[in-house]
Amino acid sequence: MSTYQGYPFQFSEPVETIGPAPDRFYSTLPVRVSKFSDQIRLAGEKAKETLPARLGIDSKLLIRNGTLTSCGHVVSWMLPECPPHLIPSVVELAELICYLDGRCAARWGHSSVLMFMASIISLTKGQRVSPQEIDSVSYFVDKILLSSSLLNDLYSFPKEFEEHSSAGNMDTIGNAMALLMSGYGYNEDEAANILKREISELEERALEEFHAWQNSNLTRSPSLVGYVFTVMTAAGGFNYWMSHSERYFRTDFTTTAEDRARLVRNPDSCLGCLQGYPAPLALNGHSTSTVELDAVSESHVSGSDSSLTSMTTASSHVSVDGLGFSGMEIGITDKFQKADAQDVCHLE
Repeated sequence: MSTYQGYPFQFSEPVETIGPAPDRFYSTLPVRVSKFSDQIRLAGEKAKETLPARLGIDSKLLIRNGTLTSCGHVVSWMLPECPPHLIPSVVELAELICYLDGRCAARWGHSSVLMFMASIISLTKGQRVSPQEIDSVSYFVDKILLSSSLLNDLYSFPKEFEEHSSAGNMDTIGNAMALLMSGYGYNEDEAANILKREISELEERALEEFHAWQNSNLTRSPSLVGYVFTVMTAAGGFNYWMSHSERYFRTDFTTTAEDRARLVRNPDSCLGCLQGYPAPLALNGHSTSTVELDAVSESHVSGSDSSLTSMTTASSHVSVDGLGFSGMEIGITDKFQKADAQDVCHLE
């Protein structure tokens, strides 16, 4: 058994023991890896062999969902404290979630998936947490989940663009990268740097608030402490998996960076002004005006041919064996507020 910040971990160890993080790993959240990674990998391989026949699903798409990487299976990092006897069931559940996420028109919220899976592990360890307790830590847990959601948008942008382009429904792409490019005029590199900064700042604040909470004199049940560590390591582990998963870093895309660049709108059109960031380089000599957004769950930005929905979705309430939680996809769009007339950007 090992400890992190005083919390005892039974089935996992720090991820540093299996080598350095990938170059494109941008998260600072703690990452742990299961001591049963080989067993998890074998369960993943078996699930990919048996699930298609049992459930009548596409075996090729199941293989391409990227849960198995050259370094192991997503469950090894996302749920490092998964008890050994639950590995086959949890691995199959992870395979189905990733498969359905790629097949369903209405995607499951990234944060909701993390919370759902983390809640299952918490319950198996006897960590029953009340909704009131969950709400009491939401001020930093939500930042952890949001940072992971934005990192998912960063990694998945080429994949999502390819899928929506092939399906002819670019108006429904719900990715923060696409929103920054089409609604605010940033090129792909600029948009990526914005998300990296947002992720870094969110994680920094979340970890500061977590440590303050942990060191405070507040009464905390052992179950709540376990729940917090489970969610935090789930997000950190998921981030680590995304950074090297073939689900996102493929070599068979038919669309290119040049295709994605067409999302950037004509600088003469009405573009949003992103508070706290410089204007896009392409807007040199042009002026922008802010775009009015509706409520978070309904916001959208007009694209060149049709509207582009933001990546924000409404919250949904899920109950797992009596444990309720709210899965909220919180959007970077909270920064994209309509400015007063005197605050409209004017570039020299």
